[in-house]
Amino acid sequence: GYDEKKRKLRQAISIVVDSNKFLEIFRNGRGIPAQGPIPPGIFGYREGKDGVNPYICDWDEVRKCPVRKPVEYARKLLAEAGYPGGIGPDGKQLTLYYDHSQSGDTAFRSYFEWLRKRIALLGIRLEERGTDLTRYREKRQQGNWQIGSGGWLADYPDPENFLFLFYGPNREAQKDGPNMTNYENPEYDALFRKMESMANTPERMEIITKMVDILQRDAPAVWHFHPVTYVLANPWYVNVKPHQMSYNVMKYRKIIPELRVQQQAKLNKPVYFPVVVLVGLLIISLIPATIGLYRREMKGQKNAGLYSS
Repeated sequence: GYDEKKRKLRQAISIVVDSNKFLEIFRNGRGIPAQGPIPPGIFGYREGKDGVNPYICDWDEVRKCPVRKPVEYARKLLAEAGYPGGIGPDGKQLTLYYDHSQSGDTAFRSYFEWLRKRIALLGIRLEERGTDLTRYREKRQQGNWQIGSGGWLADYPDPENFLFLFYGPNREAQKDGPNMTNYENPEYDALFRKMESMANTPERMEIITKMVDILQRDAPAVWHFHPVTYVLANPWYVNVKPHQMSYNVMKYRKIIPELRVQQQAKLNKPVYFPVVVLVGLLIISLIPATIGLYRREMKGQKNAGLYSS
């Protein structure tokens, strides 16, 4: 639901699922903590203070970056949602269920334990409900699940391809659409229909800003992170522009054999200096041993001459 109490419950959970800590532990810092569904480089993304999700982060004027609101604030939101200390109106601890199909994945096990401990900071118990992939998909299509995780590999670089993930008619349950959260908000849906086919104008930017504000407030998902990857490529490998849009781009890639041969000849020239130095050091190290051997032989010859006389 999307009444004020349920929003605050989801906002509290979003605060403790700290993307900065996740990136440090699991991705060696390779990611950008997300403030909403639109990633950097896509029209509609807001940088700096203007783009901060005010429900889960504050802007640090010194470091010029968003910082997660403290856990104490999340606990306050939880109390206002009717679950002080994680205890519900019935006097029982609030228990949430994480549905998945990754029981045999050791990486998932580490992630789940981290997530469980983060949510436990609110006094909420997180339990898992693992099933096989077929059953998990059925539960998703029926909307018979509570918490899950997922990502999105965009089809094309337009904000519509990110915002349609929360368009009501695209819900996964019953409709088998890409809206896996089954989020539905009439105000958001109306703005989406107006925005989806517009050109990238100031008017479209204004509408997108309103849509993202609604999503930040309703918190149908924890805005986790935008991945960062690093790519090394030789100059003869062309038509390559690293991005996170899609992976079906091999047909556009090209190798220039002539340039590869030139670069190999240039970069793989024999380097004799280390060999010369090594040989020189070897010769120098052999000199004392040679002198010592020569002296022992001369001494032996003198002793032999004294004995024979």
